[in-house]
Amino acid sequence: MKKVLAFMMLILLAFCLVCCGKDKEGICISVDGEKSTGGALTGEISLKKLSGEYTLYFGDAKGDALQGYTKIGNINENTPYKMEALVIPPDAKTIIVTKDEGGTYFAKIPEEYLLNKENAFIFGALSDIHFNKYNKVAQDDAVVAFNNALDYYEKIGADMVGVAGDLSNDGELSAYTKYNEAISGRSFPVYTVTGNHDYNAYKDKSWQENISVGIKGCEFAPNGLDFAFYPNGPDGDVFAFLNITFYSYSYFEKTRPVVSINEQIPWLEGILKAHTDDQVYVFFHLFMCGPDGQSHTGVGNLMNPGGYTYPLPFKKGNSDEKRIRRFFKEYKNVVFLSGHSHWAFEMERYNEETNFSNFNGEYCYMVHIPSVTEPRWIEEEDTERTGKNGELSQGWTIYDYGDTVVLVPVDFLSGTVYTEYMEIIVQGE
Repeated sequence: MKKVLAFMMLILLAFCLVCCGKDKEGICISVDGEKSTGGALTGEISLKKLSGEYTLYFGDAKGDALQGYTKIGNINENTPYKMEALVIPPDAKTIIVTKDEGGTYFAKIPEEYLLNKENAFIFGALSDIHFNKYNKVAQDDAVVAFNNALDYYEKIGADMVGVAGDLSNDGELSAYTKYNEAISGRSFPVYTVTGNHDYNAYKDKSWQENISVGIKGCEFAPNGLDFAFYPNGPDGDVFAFLNITFYSYSYFEKTRPVVSINEQIPWLEGILKAHTDDQVYVFFHLFMCGPDGQSHTGVGNLMNPGGYTYPLPFKKGNSDEKRIRRFFKEYKNVVFLSGHSHWAFEMERYNEETNFSNFNGEYCYMVHIPSVTEPRWIEEEDTERTGKNGELSQGWTIYDYGDTVVLVPVDFLSGTVYTEYMEIIVQGE
């Protein structure tokens, strides 16, 4: 009998129930303490003495909805909301329910699951700026979009911004001039890598003369192009910026390595071997195919029901891709951030791995960064994608707390934070 009682007590302790007052109507949060972690909740949310359909949002300490955040979901008296590792944004203190006819109620998120953003290293992840390519809302839409994103990161107190390449339209000098003007005078460093549109600038050395020369506080690779940033010194977490040193649209050159097997791959491997106990972020322009070798199953791509997929993958089986794929299977402490395809966050509807995945633990975590200037969209039966320049401008805000990393997807034009696409990484899980 004592063993049964002890077991029942353990079950009760594994759940935390947060409700309104004893006889008041409102909301209850039931947290599964064994499956929840700092920054993410598993359990359920239910209504108490309320009827009808309500909408769930994250709120601040006073119970006011966080500005810009999309809804968590819907709830009614008969259908509790099931939380499956629901990511808690850094500013959230409560969960609220509200409905159009009036009536708002909230419950506090248990403090042991909150993360204090004052203890985080905060950085932005952007990609595919493409100066000189778009002009929908201004003479050079990328100037507007990029400056607006950097202003957003200034406002939230970011420590760094990383860019996954494609600054230009075709490697033109004016693009790099605009980029340098935009990042000048910022309170944080901005680092970038070459994309396929920047390849001509790498070939004629103008990238090295106009971008590499401005990179400060970093450790360069022997090739003088790739580099590593150590925000807390060489014995802590590291950001590795790996550049494309070859790119071709020719079908016959698709098997040629886009990075050097003899120079760049050993440099990256050296960083990975030296930082097995740290968080390693790798910025690179191209996404990888899925584990099955298909481009549309990888993080960063999709195939809609109409059969369209992005046609320029980092091909599985290429000599450089094979080495990098092996690294990402071996070093699970890596977070690989890439761009290239421009897909908007919402396009996850066609491939649940489009934005973020580690493929059930087979790989390190991979993250797709939409374009800050022209996120791309495709409807179900379309055979051609649509560019949303001037309508959307997307990227990630990432909070590194040490053992936990929270990824928050943002649209910089509207200020929207996409609650449904937030992600969390917990080391060792």
